[in-house]
Amino acid sequence: MLVLKIVGGLVLALLFYLLITWINAITFKKYNYEFITPSLAFLYACIYALLYFGRDYYIDAVLKDGDIWNGIILFSFGVITLLIRLILNMKLVGFFKGLFFTIGS
Repeated sequence: MLVLKIVGGLVLALLFYLLITWINAITFKKYNYEFITPSLAFLYACIYALLYFGRDYYIDAVLKDGDIWNGIILFSFGVITLLIRLILNMKLVGFFKGLFFTIGS
């Protein structure tokens, strides 16, 4: 059973990789831009980490009557960076597709 889980996980990872390369090929042909790259994946990981930890610090500070500004600042940096990326994607491909590629990435 363990072998089947490992093989299934590898097949799923391969299908995910093929989907990403297919989407990148289409978007590069149509818009001359790849929306799913390792650097953008790292950027989105940093954005979502800022959002998560900012919210977490804020909630902990509220519960302990501490300084809420640390959480607010982290969360704000995450929101601002996400909005900048959203605006750049919308300038490249339009409103709905830019929204999809930003939120879906």
